[in-house]
Amino acid sequence: MKKLYILLIFVCVIFTSTYAYNSLRVLDPGSWMSTSGKIENAKITITPEGLFFKCDLELTITTSQPEYFTEEDLLEIEYFFDLPHKSMIIESFLWVGDSLVRAELRDVWSANAIYESIVSRRRDPSVLYKRGDNSYELRVYPMKRNESRTVIISFLIPAQWNNNQIIACIPVQILNQSPNGPDNFCIIVNSQDATNEPEIIESGYSDFTFGNFNGNTCWFNCEAYVKNTINLSVALNSPIDNGIYLSTYPVNENEGIYELALLPSTLLEGHVSSKVLVVIDYDVERTTFSKNNLIGLVYNAISSCLIPVDSFNLIYSKLNPSVISDDWIPADSISIVNTFKDIDANDMTNYSLLPTTLAAAIKYVDENQGGEILLITSSNEEGSYKTANLLIEDLLAIPDKKPVIHTVNISNFNTIYFYQSGYNYYGDEYFLSVLSRKTGGNYLSIKEQNSKDITSLLNNAFGMLEGTITNADLYSDCENGFCYSKYFLNDIHKGIYINNPVLQIGKYIGDSPFSFTLSGMIDGIPFSEIKTVYGPDISMSEESLATLWAGLKIDNLEDGNHSNDNINEIISESLDNHVLSLYTAFLALEPGMNPDEIEVDPEESEIIDEWDMFFPVKIEEIEENLNLTVNPNPFRDYLEINLNDITNRENIIDMYIVNVMGQTIKVFDLQNNENIIIWNGLNDNDEEVEKGIYFIILRCGKEIYKTKIVKI
Repeated sequence: MKKLYILLIFVCVIFTSTYAYNSLRVLDPGSWMSTSGKIENAKITITPEGLFFKCDLELTITTSQPEYFTEEDLLEIEYFFDLPHKSMIIESFLWVGDSLVRAELRDVWSANAIYESIVSRRRDPSVLYKRGDNSYELRVYPMKRNESRTVIISFLIPAQWNNNQIIACIPVQILNQSPNGPDNFCIIVNSQDATNEPEIIESGYSDFTFGNFNGNTCWFNCEAYVKNTINLSVALNSPIDNGIYLSTYPVNENEGIYELALLPSTLLEGHVSSKVLVVIDYDVERTTFSKNNLIGLVYNAISSCLIPVDSFNLIYSKLNPSVISDDWIPADSISIVNTFKDIDANDMTNYSLLPTTLAAAIKYVDENQGGEILLITSSNEEGSYKTANLLIEDLLAIPDKKPVIHTVNISNFNTIYFYQSGYNYYGDEYFLSVLSRKTGGNYLSIKEQNSKDITSLLNNAFGMLEGTITNADLYSDCENGFCYSKYFLNDIHKGIYINNPVLQIGKYIGDSPFSFTLSGMIDGIPFSEIKTVYGPDISMSEESLATLWAGLKIDNLEDGNHSNDNINEIISESLDNHVLSLYTAFLALEPGMNPDEIEVDPEESEIIDEWDMFFPVKIEEIEENLNLTVNPNPFRDYLEINLNDITNRENIIDMYIVNVMGQTIKVFDLQNNENIIIWNGLNDNDEEVEKGIYFIILRCGKEIYKTKIVKI
């Protein structure tokens, strides 16, 4: 019977794993009444842990509309949030009065049964689940309408690595679930090195002041956090030395765990200097990034990814576009600073001038000894394939020798879809992808980037300037033994950029020196190069490296088959290493409570009714929404959802699509307050859904509505 029980639970877990979105609300468990939650205070402490950063996030949460509840109501906080890919939660804490309670990691079934039993008895628990690859759910109970609750969540996020920096991309979408962002927000960085002073790469529209606690710890206090800040990143100097960073943690006398960052460009013969002309074409109507924001991001990417033997120039959209310097600018730190301090972002137009700006860039490169072009644009003006094809033809007729053009699509607001040959292209995606392909460049898009992280997007864009390694492989070895159980943080089998580090964590039996053999193809030519690292050049890691390795193993197991043996191994690794998984949960109880002595409902301990957590009524019981306009319906390739006629549009909490079985297949991001939503028929995994009947579900305050749609 135990095996059947596990399999039934597996169905529920997979069933809800597609429900990945960010939402914070406060509700009365005894009724339908709910309001949006509010973050009063937020503090995140960031500490580098090798290839990862450890983040301790402290949040004080209350309701945004206490008048909706009575003094007697005991409320529950419900918080759905996402973390960056390959992140792992390792701790959860709950403040109960003056006591900070550390959550216990238990299997998900017993944790849920205990939590639900306690909620019904009105005691003080919190529970934290993993709901999908990158999605999580936190529940805290109880709270009165004028009170707040404080939680701490500790998690590890992969660092973004480049030539000169390691970067922590803070998951600000967690903070943006509060109606106006947190009232108070502070970032604390433990650099662990007095000479390694951290910096905020860019903070959107929010302003930070800088202070210093001591030689190793810096703080940044946010004077005014602005709702929907897009990106917030903290950077430290990279520990890469001579193209490599290697650190080990010995488990016993001759066995241990290692972590590696290897820069491919240092293994290849010589460094071919790069020349890049950065082109910024800006349309304020199609992006949430400000002009100052973009200039700051480009400055940081040039500073981080280029080296002094490289050179650059810059041109941006204006009525008479021209490069900021007649000559190529050396990419040394002094030249970069002097160049950008004279740039006034207000000179840039608020509308796209892509054809004239790009034409001027191509002409400059053609007349100044060549170089590559990196186009960063939010334009939607060239989305039609007929217009795009004609423009590409005209542009490539300008130079004697066509330059390599890399394109980056940063359109993330009010973006128009253009249908062509069975595919819906995102904004200028057709033009940009075809242009880059015809010139030997690469196309990148903010739409495809995890968590909409533009910092790592631009790092990848600059990293690809020196070329791509295809069919890549990395063989790791050590003296008197071997390396095994290796996990990559970047998928090298999809190709790697020569100037972006390869990141790997694995186990070893043996001792130093270590050797790493990188092989692959560059421009169709095979290569194989070896890097050897001796004892004095190897750093020593802390025990947290064992946690990182275990977290990556759990991630790998969760991507595999979910047999009973696999599930049991996931649970075992999770409990032994204190890393949250799909089959475990963090449960915090009030002081003095013993979870093993709590009487639980036998039905709760048999099976978790996961569906009730996400969708508490049956589809047939939901009222039809006659004010929601969808066109065309039935649809084949795309569906336009019009929210203009919805009464109290501002009360819409979320919108998603379910199939006839009630399974959530697509969740829409409504943070930009768009009234026209285009659905391209893809689910949250970017897979085309099958033909059939579906329902659009709208949650408006305490009401839920449905609209039937048909895909043919």
